[in-house]
Amino acid sequence: MLIGTQDQVAAAIGSDPRLGAWLVRRSGDGWLELETKRSLTRAKAPLLLVLAWPAVWRDPVAARPHLLRARSGNYALMLVGTDDDFTAAGATALAEDADVAALAVPASIERLALALRARAEASALRQIAAGLELELAQAQHENRLLIETGRALSQQRDMGSLLEIILRQARDVTGADAGSVYIVLGDDDAVERSLRFMV
Repeated sequence: MLIGTQDQVAAAIGSDPRLGAWLVRRSGDGWLELETKRSLTRAKAPLLLVLAWPAVWRDPVAARPHLLRARSGNYALMLVGTDDDFTAAGATALAEDADVAALAVPASIERLALALRARAEASALRQIAAGLELELAQAQHENRLLIETGRALSQQRDMGSLLEIILRQARDVTGADAGSVYIVLGDDDAVERSLRFMV
């Protein structure tokens, strides 16, 4: 059986076990928003995928919200149509900087299931890559802070200024709004020790 219309795809997702990993979350004229029910990919959270038919993706106003979300990185967009639809509309321009793929219809349930899974996997990998980029940027920032702190410590001789530098950099690295530095006064005997506020 070949399917191609929005209603046929929605019915197949609700009834065919080969599409059991998906559920229809929302729909509108010419589009369906699907969500993964269970872990289909490497992503930790459920993935969202919108299938958009030519009535939506050919109209810049109707396509705009879907393209904006597809550019955000946590939402994939799959353009659905015939080869003639894609050729006539110049669909490749829509995929410039967004998570966009295409599905030619009519398609078998097997091809639809494979296309959805491939799109979900690609979207999950994109999200993982974005997370790794953020972690790398944070690590580079922290590394720069440590180098700056080391330089400042080697140039500064005043104890009060040194402690202020240490506290400021510690707040930057941890993202804290405030902090304090205390020093321990006294000898090795714990009874004779005391804390003194410094910064």
